[in-house]
Amino acid sequence: MSKKTFFKNFFQNWQFVLLVTLLLASLTFAVSAIIPPKYESTISVLIIQKQSAEKVDAFSATKSAEYLSQIFSRVLYTNRFFQEILQSPFHVTNNFPQDPEEWKRSWQKTVKVRKINNTGILKISVLADNRQQAENLARAIAWNFSQHGQEYHGGGDRVEIKLIDGPITPQDSAWPKIWLNVLLAVLLGLGISGTIIYFFPEKKILAPRRQKYNNYLEFNAKSIERKFDLREKLS
Repeated sequence: MSKKTFFKNFFQNWQFVLLVTLLLASLTFAVSAIIPPKYESTISVLIIQKQSAEKVDAFSATKSAEYLSQIFSRVLYTNRFFQEILQSPFHVTNNFPQDPEEWKRSWQKTVKVRKINNTGILKISVLADNRQQAENLARAIAWNFSQHGQEYHGGGDRVEIKLIDGPITPQDSAWPKIWLNVLLAVLLGLGISGTIIYFFPEKKILAPRRQKYNNYLEFNAKSIERKFDLREKLS
């Protein structure tokens, strides 16, 4: 099928396209509005490998910081680290499952960590039910790194962990993105309706129903007209 023929069929079936698109967009909006929102708070921590004055080696320091950031990105998802967060002065709410497997899955969905290559910087994002809870949890993670970081490496006081950015907590919820979801639903609706029209080019979708409805209206109009004519003759 040529592009010209496809677009001709597409616009001829505009009512079908509009119906599919509106249905998907409305359903997506309703579902997105029902889903409880999640708020995101982000921090950045810097892992510093201290070097003695006579043995300054920038390359070795960078590699060491990279190695330590890899360790801490794994430590973040351990139960011990989580328990220490609960003991922080930031009043973190423990609304996570008690079952170890379920807790691990929930914690991995709550906290995301990303390494900035060759910098020793960890960017940590936290999701929670409200802004204050998200920010408290982000602060507690940074606090735990600074207070108990030495327990997770063998560098002693030569390794220092500093909070260098955040917590940054936007006013708007991070998830779900209602209008983005609606836009994707609109595009999906156009794609689905376009695919149906492409594979069934000869079929005028909704046309039979529309013709049947028009015939029904025409029949009723003629019936009403005959009734009025009959009343006029009788009068």
